Amino acid sequence: MKTLLKIKYICIFLLIQGCASQKSQPIASSVSKQNFQLKDKSGVFRLENESGPVSKSKSVFAVKRVIKDDENKILEQSVVISKLGSLKGKLSVLRPEKSQYTVWFDGKEYSTISQINTKNKSLGLNFNSPEEQWKGQKNIPFPKNGQIYCYFSQLIECVMATGFVHKAIDNGNGEMSLHIIWEGYPYIQQQYIGLPDEVFSKASFNFDGENERGLRRFSLNIKNSNQIIFYQLNKNDEIKGIFWPAQGLSIGDKGSQE
Repeated sequence: MKTLLKIKYICIFLLIQGCASQKSQPIASSVSKQNFQLKDKSGVFRLENESGPVSKSKSVFAVKRVIKDDENKILEQSVVISKLGSLKGKLSVLRPEKSQYTVWFDGKEYSTISQINTKNKSLGLNFNSPEEQWKGQKNIPFPKNGQIYCYFSQLIECVMATGFVHKAIDNGNGEMSLHIIWEGYPYIQQQYIGLPDEVFSKASFNFDGENERGLRRFSLNIKNSNQIIFYQLNKNDEIKGIFWPAQGLSIGDKGSQE
């Protein structure tokens, strides 16, 4: 299978260390659209990203991503939806609710739909593919040591909602523990070598300072693997670059640098 970016609205449930009393930072109150160039080992593609509130109350947030080739053919698309809430009434968080992910391998469609079951504290998954091993339904309990959860493709928005990003920038350092929900599971694990074969992955999100262009640098370290993903944000909290060295993948404007 080709190594296509699986930046699906991968539910990323973030567990924050030492942030329970920090002031939360509101996330964007309007819809934002960005177009990026995506490069990986299989070629160069276009990534269209749209994020923001989807309700008048501005409490429900979504991220929609579409990856296309140079012929404008859709190779991958996803939508993740989360709702603004609070952790123990103190920390503002984005609570994942549902996601839909579709990818095409050799012209064949593979899809996953996820739905959070708060009553049973589990994630319901519905798979559909031409292969029997990846068809059917699954119900996976949340990790016992997790508190905050977010979709992978909504990582920055989810972290931003807690106030961690600006708190770390003000302090000049910071680390945040989290759990990632791979909304593209199990198909993303077939694309990227070294990813844990799981829908929930424990990880940490770190502030790494600023580069010479004034971009704020953060890194996502996925535990129990050698996978580190680097993010660059400008002073308007917009993503300007994403780099995944282990997978030979980069996303950003043509002028972005690692």
